Amino acid sequence: MNFNFKLFFRLVYITLFDAKRRGVRTTPQLFVIHLVFLLFVAPWFLLAAEVGWFLDNILFGRYRSEKVEQPVFIIGNPRSGTTFLHRLMVKDRRNFLHFRTWELGFAPTITQRRIYQLIGAVDSWIGSPLRSGLEVLNRRVLGALEQHPTGLWQAEEDDLILLYVWSSTFILGVFPFPDEVLPHILPFDQLPDERARVMPFYEGCVKRHLYVRREGEQRLLSKNPVFSSRVDALYETFPDAKFVYLIRSPLEVLPSLGSYARVIWKDVQGAEAEFPFDQYVQETVRTWYRYTLARLEQAPPESYTIVRFNDLTSDPEGTVRGIYEHFGFEIDDTFAEVLRQEAEKARRYESSHEYTL
Repeated sequence: MNFNFKLFFRLVYITLFDAKRRGVRTTPQLFVIHLVFLLFVAPWFLLAAEVGWFLDNILFGRYRSEKVEQPVFIIGNPRSGTTFLHRLMVKDRRNFLHFRTWELGFAPTITQRRIYQLIGAVDSWIGSPLRSGLEVLNRRVLGALEQHPTGLWQAEEDDLILLYVWSSTFILGVFPFPDEVLPHILPFDQLPDERARVMPFYEGCVKRHLYVRREGEQRLLSKNPVFSSRVDALYETFPDAKFVYLIRSPLEVLPSLGSYARVIWKDVQGAEAEFPFDQYVQETVRTWYRYTLARLEQAPPESYTIVRFNDLTSDPEGTVRGIYEHFGFEIDDTFAEVLRQEAEKARRYESSHEYTL
């Protein structure tokens, strides 16, 4: 799977011997995160996924013939409405399928999913104690995240699956050293070796997902701010890809993203810890405005559309209908009713978050 061992071991070395100089304290919270990750999560990534990858090619080799046609990628800066649009459009089950959190984090291979299905069947037969425990954990941990509530069975961004090749911003949640991680993320399209390492893995994951879950003519719907730096690579891998770029004023994105990053930082470094990475937040936002828009302007106009955050939040029904019309997708009666209900919610919604620039 072309795991980036060089970056992985460098981050481990920095954590053990150079973290304090870089302004990162080994708090009890961070120590537990490192311990769990190094003892359980990383070995799981390397062993389970590698074995599953090998068995997939033997047992389910037909997945390779799956056609990935007109996948839709929702991109843009974080805090620009990408999650809202993604979770709205995935309700259109006739047109789209998506990755769920448990599939991204625990089952990138078909073999793993079949094993979990077997475990689920046994669990159901004995009264579903495992499912009940997972639902409690899901509600109290993932569902309680203040600024980005999620869940094991919820649609989630597939940057998470790229942890399996160590090319994901989720790395920063374990090893908070953006000066080491972001050079592999922000200029991704300009890194041919990185593209050659990561994109075949991602394409393989998508084909496996379609093999297991596709019904009829469904196409992949992906939401991923990180893919804002991978437009070239995605066009190269999926030539008929469609892009929806969410754009929101930087005067709102920067404080919102800064607030989000600070919440995570204080959770692992303590309430009194100053956030030291504003320059990296700004660099990321700047890149995903300038580079992404410049690259999309070079693409065929019918392959992308730009959506304003304020239009999406004030008129989700009209905005989604505009996206469908642009790409030539049809809206059936079931999804039309979903859009009508979301329009009603939008008229009543008031944000509970306040930020200062």
